[in-house]
Amino acid sequence: MSESESPVQLWREHLLTSVLRSLVILGGLAVVMAAYEDLTRGALRQVAASLLVYLVLLAVNFLRPLSYRVRALSLVLLVYMVGVMTLGASGVAGSGPSFLLAVPILAALFLGRREGVTSLIVILLTMLAVGGAFTAGVMEARPEELPNVFDMRSWVTQIAAFFLLGATLLFSLDGLLRRFADALTCERELVHEVDTHRQYLEQEIGERTTKLERHVHYMEAAATVARDAVSVLDVDELLARVVNMISEQLGFYHVGVFVLDPAGEWAMLQAASSEGGQRMLARRHRLRVGVEGIVGYVAATGEARVALDVGTDAVFFDNPDLPETRSEMALPLRAHGEVIGVLDVQSREAAAFTEDDAAMMQTLADLVAVAISNARLFQQVQESLAVERQMYRELTREAWRELVRVRSAFGFARGRRGIVAVDGPWRERMKESLRSGVPVVDGDAKALSLPLRVRGSIVGVVDARKPKGAAGWSEREIALMETLVEQVSLAMEGGRLYEDSQRRAAREQLLDELTIRMRETLDIETVLRTAVQEVRRALDLPEVVVRLVPRPIGTKGEARQSSQDGGV
Repeated sequence: MSESESPVQLWREHLLTSVLRSLVILGGLAVVMAAYEDLTRGALRQVAASLLVYLVLLAVNFLRPLSYRVRALSLVLLVYMVGVMTLGASGVAGSGPSFLLAVPILAALFLGRREGVTSLIVILLTMLAVGGAFTAGVMEARPEELPNVFDMRSWVTQIAAFFLLGATLLFSLDGLLRRFADALTCERELVHEVDTHRQYLEQEIGERTTKLERHVHYMEAAATVARDAVSVLDVDELLARVVNMISEQLGFYHVGVFVLDPAGEWAMLQAASSEGGQRMLARRHRLRVGVEGIVGYVAATGEARVALDVGTDAVFFDNPDLPETRSEMALPLRAHGEVIGVLDVQSREAAAFTEDDAAMMQTLADLVAVAISNARLFQQVQESLAVERQMYRELTREAWRELVRVRSAFGFARGRRGIVAVDGPWRERMKESLRSGVPVVDGDAKALSLPLRVRGSIVGVVDARKPKGAAGWSEREIALMETLVEQVSLAMEGGRLYEDSQRRAAREQLLDELTIRMRETLDIETVLRTAVQEVRRALDLPEVVVRLVPRPIGTKGEARQSSQDGGV
């Protein structure tokens, strides 16, 4: 710390400015009063000297280019001049010694101890010189006004007393200034220490605030991923939303998700947030597992990897689509204990990732993996349901085809003659409704054909016609007919299922009876006779044959039940 910047020096400068400003005000009043008194006595020289001193004081106070030392010396010289003038006018019995005593004090206060001691010596010499001048008759004065001015012993006594008082004040002031300087220095050090500690606390608070905000962003991102894992069930849409959300909330240059192929040989880019990532998606960017880049390394090992400086990382894959990457972090996506992909995060800043970032991002990656797994599972379930529905529709369609095949005339009409069975050619509007699967209104808007659906399969057509003179079919009436046809379809499917259950029950009952009768005896020939007899009778067959091997065909041992004799 330089002397000009020391706390004592700054205090001196402020004090000097205050003293000079005060002297301008008080000195002006003193000059006016002294000038009036001197003019009354006719002492014009004293008036001129007082005005000159006051003008110098004004110049020192208001001339700003003057340095501190010049201003302090000027103040000391002005007080010295006033003291000499007063001493010459009133001797040692007047106020002159008091003004001269202020000179070393002011010099020590504003300029230092050495200047104060020098000023004290100069004052002593000045007083001796003035006293010698009076005693030698060089300076004149009236004895009745200054009775002791010509007594050298009085001058010596006053000078000795002045010296003792001045030295005491000077050294006391020096000690006080030293203590004051130490106190100011200690105060400044304490203020500096407090300021340093405050800056440290502000920096620590700022870092913790930044860290807390980053944690909050991670938690918000994790909450968003968890919400999307439930609400978004399409894998491509889910991953696109995840990478864009992570990039926006956490401020990363590039975020990408790689998914392993079924063979586990390639990590294929599935979603990306940056423009370069979109170009990579367009050309179906992929990396070989365990061979290419940090992503390939993580996909092979299942361990997270952070490259704080991609220029020095031997595993980093230099990608021309992402030229601004300075640091990269890749985290495995695990689902059910297996690595299904990699979450790749890149930043423009070097050393952008910390251990806390890696831990929080791994939690986020686990949520992404769960979301991918759930979306895939939902997709598989949907595909399975679609296959099952298709198979069920095929079974339903075959069942109705079989039902129609068995029953030659499986159609009914209700007209003026009542309900009658119909079996003839289909009208064109009925064929059109059967082909298109939608209601078809005839040209005159009086006839309406609607497809008859059972579990998604069209099994027939309902055709209705309004009487002559009636209005055509309105949208409301068509909607009502569709509702009625739907109820008919449900009732028909219920009836078919009931018939199937009845046939199945009858078949099972027949099988049970056949099994019971065949088990009534343990004789093989009797069992065979019973089997052919009961099967022929139950199924109304013309002939049932049971043959045993290994005897060659055409020899004895054949069992035959004919339609005429029923023998074996």
